Amino acid sequence: MIKNIISDLWCQVINNVLLNHNNYSSEKTLVFHFAWLLKHKLNEEITIIDFEKQLFQEFSDGTFLDLYFEYNNQKIGIEFKFPKRSINGNSNSTQTRIKSINDIKRLSFLVNTNRIDLGVFLMAANEKAYVFEGNKRESPDFRTYNQIHYNEGITFPIHLIKSKEIVVNPINININWNGINDHQIIESIAWINPIFIYKIK
Repeated sequence: MIKNIISDLWCQVINNVLLNHNNYSSEKTLVFHFAWLLKHKLNEEITIIDFEKQLFQEFSDGTFLDLYFEYNNQKIGIEFKFPKRSINGNSNSTQTRIKSINDIKRLSFLVNTNRIDLGVFLMAANEKAYVFEGNKRESPDFRTYNQIHYNEGITFPIHLIKSKEIVVNPINININWNGINDHQIIESIAWINPIFIYKIK
């Protein structure tokens, strides 16, 4: 099953980041590494693989998918997030929380409109602001925290500039982070279990 394959490859990527985190300077590195493993794993079973695939014309905060591929007559879109706190500051966590939920909204929109069959959201971070809720004053509804749930049928939060679309969640979504304890990130990064978005038949 493709979901099991994606989960296994995500584990491989995370293990490599933990061993060689200084060599992962950006989200693009994460995307290309995952795509390389995916192509190596499935080889000719993948009929199309594409980066920055545009499947629609208008959506706030971007209309491109980080990675798109077709496998066994399934159209699959993946969005990645890999914010990294800089030495002299942070990764602008408020904006990235909005962008992360907007990625999930965009995948849900594509699933709802039958433009993809399966959406996948993958995220790793080295900053606690994404993992633990704390006291967020800005855009508190955009929640990426551990054990947060977005229930099937709810409307995702709206930001009038960066995430203004009204999108209904097609499936129960649970955000679960790994590499953490109750209060901190244990190693160099934390990472979520893959979030799979699809229509329930």
